[in-house]
Amino acid sequence: QREGETAAWVFAYTTDDERIAKLELTRGELRWTLRDSRGLLLREYEYDEAGDVYPVRDEIYRGTSLLATVSQDESGVFGEVAHYSLDHLGTPRLITTDTGEVKSLHKYFPFGEEATLANQDRHPMKFTGHERDFFAAGESDDLDYMHARYCSPHLSRFMSVDPINSSDPSSPQSFNRYAYARGNPIKFVDPSGLVVIKRSESATEFEESVTEARQELVATLSEVPLVGPALSFGADLLLPSVPESSGEV
Repeated sequence: QREGETAAWVFAYTTDDERIAKLELTRGELRWTLRDSRGLLLREYEYDEAGDVYPVRDEIYRGTSLLATVSQDESGVFGEVAHYSLDHLGTPRLITTDTGEVKSLHKYFPFGEEATLANQDRHPMKFTGHERDFFAAGESDDLDYMHARYCSPHLSRFMSVDPINSSDPSSPQSFNRYAYARGNPIKFVDPSGLVVIKRSESATEFEESVTEARQELVATLSEVPLVGPALSFGADLLLPSVPESSGEV
């Protein structure tokens, strides 16, 4: 539960520790999320006062990169379409309508804090394509949901320690288990909250980075007694896969 000035939130998770629901207690707003095996958000549902559930938006991807979002009303009719233009880290910078009209333009500080007005829109997909939770006390308490952990763009760090202790003697920053992207957010991203990888421009290079990171993760998990074999079996769920087709990510 996260308490702000006027709101309190409760979150629900699956047995795989993937978030599936969030409840704002003050207004009684309940939203459920549908995700794929990589944890990518596909559709968000909302419960109304009558207890009926209906979809409110769909997120559309090209591989693992955000492409567009489509809103829906209570009757299931598709409404506004918003297209994402991403930077080299996968962060939506320009959001346009299906006719090309500019809706909002976003600029960020290195660790994801908004340098432009954060209330230009209420699209939650923000820094490196992760969902941003907007709480009640202004921008200073916003958090990015990165699956295994939450990251604070205001504090420039994770809110909890690295659960697998992926420290590397050749990278001193890796010994700081709260650090995001080993202190280099311009070059690296963390798709799962567990492993730092380089977001390359080409799909082939990015796939190689993801594969290498997955192998390192499996090796780390396999060293954990008893739990290791079971976690290693599910390691593919902790990192995104990349389509085999070539092209830009």
